[in-house]
Amino acid sequence: MAKVQAKQMKSEAVQSVAMTGQLKMTTQGMTLEFPMDLIIQTQPAEKQGEPVVYFSFTTSFMGQSMDMKYCVQDQMMYSEVNGERSSQPYAYTPETIQELQQNRNMEKMVNAFSVKKTGTGYELIYEAQSFAELADLLGALGDAEPDLDALQELQQQFEMIDQTVALNEWKMSFQVSKDYQMTGGLIVVDATSEEEGMTMNFSVEINVSVRTDQPMTTMDLSAWAM
Repeated sequence: MAKVQAKQMKSEAVQSVAMTGQLKMTTQGMTLEFPMDLIIQTQPAEKQGEPVVYFSFTTSFMGQSMDMKYCVQDQMMYSEVNGERSSQPYAYTPETIQELQQNRNMEKMVNAFSVKKTGTGYELIYEAQSFAELADLLGALGDAEPDLDALQELQQQFEMIDQTVALNEWKMSFQVSKDYQMTGGLIVVDATSEEEGMTMNFSVEINVSVRTDQPMTTMDLSAWAM
């Protein structure tokens, strides 16, 4: 899979990941639902005049919507949150991005998944029984120095959550084609917490689509403010 991805990056293929799902929160017979749509696109850092990274996230709650967009292009990062725009310098080079990618020890993380052969290729499956297990999985993400502090902080948060929240289900399954290209997946999470006699249930279901045949999304940067 790593070799296939590296080859696609050299051929300037755009990696597109789309996630569509819903968060549900239930307590005292009342249920709140939050639909979520997320898109992440990347392409080689050498590209000029187009984003090398594009990210968008939308959700809504009780008639109110949130819309976030970010892109990294030509050594700048542009953001738009609910119509508010901003930008700032964001220095990067192909070498620094490649070094960051190479430092990630993805093999250790993937080894946590079981592999099942399917008619179209393979299915990678990971199931956790507790948030403490998820903290261990995060520890296998790699030794990329820029991410180390954030990973350690997230690990600590999962370890703290494990003391107060019961994880009922955490399952991630990803489809991989016979030529080792990830094509999609499903993430399901269900957890329950109880505090002061009040029980709250959280559930998330996210469908994932991975494609390499879509153009890079661009943003109109003509009137962007520094």
